[in-house]
Amino acid sequence: MNNTDHAEKLQEAIADLASNSHLPEAALSAYWDNIGSKDKMPDKDTLSDAEDCFIGEFDSLTHLAEHLCEETGLLSEMPEKLRYYFDFEKYGRDLQLGGDVWENEGFYFFNR
Repeated sequence: MNNTDHAEKLQEAIADLASNSHLPEAALSAYWDNIGSKDKMPDKDTLSDAEDCFIGEFDSLTHLAEHLCEETGLLSEMPEKLRYYFDFEKYGRDLQLGGDVWENEGFYFFNR
């Protein structure tokens, strides 16, 4: 199988899996680009893993950090006046540098 045929079959497999998922096709493609193998095609296990790891699409680590803090209630016990001092940019950077999350094409995933 040549590279063009492989790429077409890969896109078909990703589109088929994404049609049965809440994940956008582009997110599943970004996930596969990072974890996939040239020797096999994505399957239902790939989809399940991607869904488990998917956080969302964000334009920056800062926005990812804001989202995670809101979703998890991380700052909920902090007095509101102090929340303005929280540095989302540094928190987002630390999430990535610490290996907790990874990004591809603007889609963010937990590293599991």
